[in-house]
Amino acid sequence: KKAGQQSFSRRFGLTGREYQVLRILNSYGWLTPKMVRQIAVLHEIPWQSNSVYRILTKLFDAGFLVARKAEDGTNTVAYGISQAGLKHVRAHGDALICDTDVEKDPASLLHFINLNRAILTLASEFPTKFWLSDFQVRSDNSAIGASGFAKDYDSVAEFVLPTGVVRVAFEYERWQQSRRRYDKVASVFAAEKYIHQVLVFLDRMDWLHAMMPSYRNLGAFVGFVDYQRFVKEGLNAYTKYWNGDQVYEAPLAKLLEHRCATPRPAYTPIHRLKLRL
Repeated sequence: KKAGQQSFSRRFGLTGREYQVLRILNSYGWLTPKMVRQIAVLHEIPWQSNSVYRILTKLFDAGFLVARKAEDGTNTVAYGISQAGLKHVRAHGDALICDTDVEKDPASLLHFINLNRAILTLASEFPTKFWLSDFQVRSDNSAIGASGFAKDYDSVAEFVLPTGVVRVAFEYERWQQSRRRYDKVASVFAAEKYIHQVLVFLDRMDWLHAMMPSYRNLGAFVGFVDYQRFVKEGLNAYTKYWNGDQVYEAPLAKLLEHRCATPRPAYTPIHRLKLRL
């Protein structure tokens, strides 16, 4: 194993763990050190917290990463892949089809951090068969075309619940949009064939009065969750959805368990991240 790691280091100029941290950031956008470790553990590669900090510091000092404060009222620092890091990943055949350059869009930092935090919360509750970032979803859709997902979702994950497997698409809304846009998105959701449940996380629930009418015909397929309540309550957070002509709410866990029964064809990701050391 040691000889293999030395060979890997000579080939890429980085150790196996350092290179995989680059690949994690290339796939999932902005991440805190804790999230990097959680994703590694999710891929069955346990790393100690101090090891992750050491790797991130080395990659940052080498110019492979950029770092920014999250500006969310905390001292949280997030890391993203730099142009040099992206070039390194592309040079060794592990790049995704879509553009994953997060450095050019620091405004996306909170979007990535909050969305990744939400999915990691669910992944800590249920066995996770796969988790695709928006980069991976877009890459899959680019490769498959019309046979792929109906939308370039912010993320897609497949969880194993006591009642069965549920494939969830995630959307995270940090700004209110127009009714026309909601109508258009709802028509795209209606064409989806692989997803059991769409979850829309909202920074402000008072946007619902403008959003809900567009999704009336989709019933419980689309659920709306207060992001801040989800952070505090997890699976106990209530999710709002249509049922007939009425809006109902239920704990997120119950809604996901119910949606497992919806028939959906299997989906095998093309660009699922597979770590190797």
